[in-house]
Amino acid sequence: MSFYWVNLGGTHNEVKDNLFLWAPYDEQRRLKHWDVVAQVKEGDIIFCAYGSYVYHVAIAQADAFKAERPATRKKQGGYGYQVNIAFEPNAHPVLKSQLAPDFLSRFNESCSTKVFTHKGVAQFYMSRLSTEAGLFLLDSVGLSGDPIHTVQALSQQSAAVTAREALILARIGQGQFRQDHLARWNGGCGLTGLKNQSLLVASHIVPWADATNAERLTADNGLPLVVHIDCLFDRGLISFGDDGTLLLSDSLGDNERKVFNFARYKGINGLTDGNRHFLRRHRKRFGFET
Repeated sequence: MSFYWVNLGGTHNEVKDNLFLWAPYDEQRRLKHWDVVAQVKEGDIIFCAYGSYVYHVAIAQADAFKAERPATRKKQGGYGYQVNIAFEPNAHPVLKSQLAPDFLSRFNESCSTKVFTHKGVAQFYMSRLSTEAGLFLLDSVGLSGDPIHTVQALSQQSAAVTAREALILARIGQGQFRQDHLARWNGGCGLTGLKNQSLLVASHIVPWADATNAERLTADNGLPLVVHIDCLFDRGLISFGDDGTLLLSDSLGDNERKVFNFARYKGINGLTDGNRHFLRRHRKRFGFET
């Protein structure tokens, strides 16, 4: 299953009324954001943006296929690639401006065409998204709250629904994965002790892309961290020793260390042997020496 973003613009009513996406194929004027339509496969998920919102989540009903220019278009003749779709009824519209800050910092570079600029959504038709970006958007439009329905409706993969549900929830920091983290550290951040649930992230130690499914689900491969600490940890700017000692990257300058006031924190207590195993991999990945 793959994820895509499409900007509908003037074709919004055509898509809503006729349930298909179409982009031209032009040998002389090859445009990446048109050509990507041909990559869509049955079961893929497409986030449909129009105006100020991501309005719809569409599910490809079959692989993209070659088709003549739709009769609904003013210009006639020529061909392109078409994707027949159905809309997921449980998705909620979300403002693009609400998505932009997180998407820009975390996912934009991994898209086949960058979705956002610092002034708003970029001008393109369709972009292929990373899995992480797709799961972030599923969460944003409210589909992660009903993961069993989402998995059944949006994916034809053969993995058991319960396993896929757990993986989706783990990826977005919810479900049993999050609960296990919070239980180990009494409902707070492992480093700061902060217990505001809206500011806590169930952070993977070994990142999602480098972990097996079993490693993605085990609580040993995670720490509950407040959002700014999670950001530093995820980028390898901090890590933790086997004894829980906070380790700082050499790339953090004196001013940054003062701003974050790392001197307040000694480290994390209560690490398990499993945590230590994954932390060794984290330190090796980011070049920490202990």
